[in-house]
Amino acid sequence: MSFESSQFRKWYSIVPSRCAAWLMAHLHYWHDKKTTERDGHLWVIRTYSELRDDHHCPYSERSIKRAVSALKAGGYIDVILAPHPYRGALRSRWLRFSDDLEAKIDEMEKLYKQQN
Repeated sequence: MSFESSQFRKWYSIVPSRCAAWLMAHLHYWHDKKTTERDGHLWVIRTYSELRDDHHCPYSERSIKRAVSALKAGGYIDVILAPHPYRGALRSRWLRFSDDLEAKIDEMEKLYKQQN
């Protein structure tokens, strides 16, 4: 996922940091390819080290942890820590876009239009 991709630029205009934008673009990429259903929602399952190793990530695990925390606190994503469905005891982050994300994006776009 390069910084030139349209998904990265879209998310960077909405979320608080480059790392958070990279993570959102990464979730968008994996959402259609490799998800697991739980409680009626689709989740992307990754450990921090897997996130670090995917798509030549330019960020450290510590930066990714901060981005996950910021996105969760901002209501952009939901995160749970649970066993990996295929690897048993390995505890992984289950990540998904928040139910309120679309409303949050609409609100940000309205604010942007008012400023310009």
